[in-house]
Amino acid sequence: MSSVALRTGAVARRKPSGQLDLYDPDKGLKKIAVSESAVKHFLRGKQLNEALEAIEHQFKAMREFVWWWDGLPGRDGMPTRMVIERWRKAVKTRERP
Repeated sequence: MSSVALRTGAVARRKPSGQLDLYDPDKGLKKIAVSESAVKHFLRGKQLNEALEAIEHQFKAMREFVWWWDGLPGRDGMPTRMVIERWRKAVKTRERP
């Protein structure tokens, strides 16, 4: 998988299908935070179907961030290795997006 760093901090990655996929880590972290809040909100309201959907979105965002993280040479200002390891364990049984 080839990647090219862009000035915005986003990374273009080539999918196995041959298409380019653009990933922005700032947006990825925001997706994780929003999904985590949505899970808590739906669980408080006992809306289990919506909570499960929010969990799927959270896992997808975490998985994408972990794959981006693994391809970085330097990680200043990013989540700690402990957080990434926790996310990696949470999504390791899931398929790639």
